[in-house]
Amino acid sequence: MNNVVTLKDCAEILKNRDNILILCHRSPDGDTIGSAFALLYALQKIGKKCMVDCSDTFAKKYSYILKSAKHQQFTPEFIVAVDVAAQDMLGEKFKDTVPDLVIDHHISNTNYGKQNCVIDNGANCENVYE
Repeated sequence: MNNVVTLKDCAEILKNRDNILILCHRSPDGDTIGSAFALLYALQKIGKKCMVDCSDTFAKKYSYILKSAKHQQFTPEFIVAVDVAAQDMLGEKFKDTVPDLVIDHHISNTNYGKQNCVIDNGANCENVYE
């Protein structure tokens, strides 16, 4: 795995994909949820079908982020993990999943995805924003 890509590469990759499943890490916090839904909203704005999922439920305090999500039904063809430093952090539901693309900010990232974009920012939301 270990295929390293840039943020510019990520944008090109995502422009050329559809039916995208975006994964958060288990025990989701604001950075993984914010990264996932920011990416979801950006991709939906350009006409992509995508959805966010997580092994664990989102805390009620993040419900305001989820309210605007357009729910789409499809079979995922491309999987992106955001703010997830290692495959085991995907949790039980996705324990055997190897994401097609990982966008993360943790320098401890294990490069477990098919393509990995790891940029050392204070939060992964910065990577998604860029």
